[in-house]
Amino acid sequence: MTAAPSTPPGTDPESSCHVAGEILVDLWRDLLSRGLEIALPLWGHSMVPTLLPGDTIHVVACPGRPPVGAVVVVLGQPIFAHRVLATGRRKGRELVVTSGDRFPHRADGVNEGSLILGRVVAVTREGTRSDVPAVTPALFPLL
Repeated sequence: MTAAPSTPPGTDPESSCHVAGEILVDLWRDLLSRGLEIALPLWGHSMVPTLLPGDTIHVVACPGRPPVGAVVVVLGQPIFAHRVLATGRRKGRELVVTSGDRFPHRADGVNEGSLILGRVVAVTREGTRSDVPAVTPALFPLL
């Protein structure tokens, strides 16, 4: 799933998206560090059936390593929400392996832990908020 861009109406997304994205990430990190929750709209099909296009995810801070099986927001290009398959440390760097629920056998690769914005705790779909549970690692195929 990809977080929807937040380009103000009437602005050119080609010229303002990159700067706006950097400003929003700083704002999101600040809000999360204060113990607040942020809501982000999504599109894409990589997390079906857990998350659907048009859903709004609710993200909280994720201090330290995210738990295996949790859904996290990764500040990649583009920003995406996927499930944690594994975490570890190599050469002093925190690493996180993620995958979309639609294709759990296809890992996204290894992401820097510093790119994890937060953990997805809930989803709002058609006006109804529900928890997004962690899935036990045993349900994932071996990588």
